[in-house]
Amino acid sequence: HLVADLGPSDSREELVFFGRDGRSSSRFLVLDGFGGRPLLSPDKQHVLVEWHSIDFGDDGGVSVPTVFARDGTIVRRFAGYKNEYAWFPNGEMLLSRGDSLYRTAITGTAAPRLIARIPNENPRALTISPDGNRIAFTIGNFTILENSTWIINADGTGLREVVTTNNDGVSPHSFSPDGQQLLVSEGINYVAVGPGYGFSGCSEFYVVPLNLSAPLMLDANSPAPAIK
Repeated sequence: HLVADLGPSDSREELVFFGRDGRSSSRFLVLDGFGGRPLLSPDKQHVLVEWHSIDFGDDGGVSVPTVFARDGTIVRRFAGYKNEYAWFPNGEMLLSRGDSLYRTAITGTAAPRLIARIPNENPRALTISPDGNRIAFTIGNFTILENSTWIINADGTGLREVVTTNNDGVSPHSFSPDGQQLLVSEGINYVAVGPGYGFSGCSEFYVVPLNLSAPLMLDANSPAPAIK
């Protein structure tokens, strides 16, 4: 299944749910704008997306992580949290704010509970293993393109670095089905696409085993990318 933001329509935005056959199964419109990529819940009944709504006082271009039901009903908004989020397999959510990671249910009013603090850092590109037991994320300075990917257990223990680079930045994308490997991408490498067409950016992808004794440095001597 797939959910897609089809962009503005008469000052509104539309989210469309597609089935395996490529046909839309449901859709809804909202005023104002979505941002980022919509994430479908594990049970396919909800979607988590950044939403900027003037009706809720979201001014200054601030988008708020928001859970919608498939019919467009607002289930819960998480004002004050960053637009970095992911779904746990059991339908709970992973959120971030400042240097901290949080876990929460999508219903009720209980405040998200703290998983861990990553002092002086700003976790991004949140990714959860299929069994829900581990979290991967990127920290570091994207301005100078020096960053690294770390993993931590879902209970906040076992924090360790798994991939680092001083070239073009690195981000996790997904765990393998058994949770023992991690797909990461390294930066943007610009290549000429032909006379008069300028340059195009592309990432290099690596499959990284998570049983390494030391972080893998992605550089000219790195193993060949799994996808390039």
